[in-house]
Amino acid sequence: MSASRSSQLAEPIYQAGGIDACLSLCRKGGEEEANNSAGVLALLARNKTLIPVIVKRGGLQPIVKLLQSKPSEEVVGAVMNLATDQAVAEEIVGAGGVAHLTNLLRAQPDLPTYAAAALRNLAGKGVVCARKVSEDATRALIDMLREGSPPVKEQVAGAIKNLLLTYKESKAALEAAGAAEGLDALAKGRNGATENTRKLAATAFDLLTTKVEKSVMHTR
Repeated sequence: MSASRSSQLAEPIYQAGGIDACLSLCRKGGEEEANNSAGVLALLARNKTLIPVIVKRGGLQPIVKLLQSKPSEEVVGAVMNLATDQAVAEEIVGAGGVAHLTNLLRAQPDLPTYAAAALRNLAGKGVVCARKVSEDATRALIDMLREGSPPVKEQVAGAIKNLLLTYKESKAALEAAGAAEGLDALAKGRNGATENTRKLAATAFDLLTTKVEKSVMHTR
């Protein structure tokens, strides 16, 4: 669904009091009700102007709680979309979201793709978030770079690219974990890489392997 279409759908839901109703079901509803409500919140959060509204009304805590206890595509999707806002991304990190998402990278069937996409968003939202992703998720991301499904590999390549752009100190951990080999294979179109994955992996590989020349001061 396009962003413009999501925005068109989100506005009437918001105006009808949908945020509060969904949050109530996320807190007190059964599993199916909570999942459906999380899905609506994921839709609403695609409208970036509504993300602060969701959080201000207490929306982050029940979503993160569901991420830990009853993760689903809808719940992880809500976290993924909420993480596009830097301030909210930092709150997700502070609430332990990185560890929960990392644990889902090996889940089945489709949660790894959503979890990797959420980690990708977090990795691009400032040093605080990227540092935590680097510390908690590097090893798992590299494993998925080799073993994940094609959609997971695409999101992981994007996450590694964001780490290298946002948090320069992540480079050492990625090198030690063997990221270069996995990125190189994907950049060359191997291991089921799509064209978009190939491009992301190529950029990440260049960022990882390019050596920065130190400037030399010359005196006369």
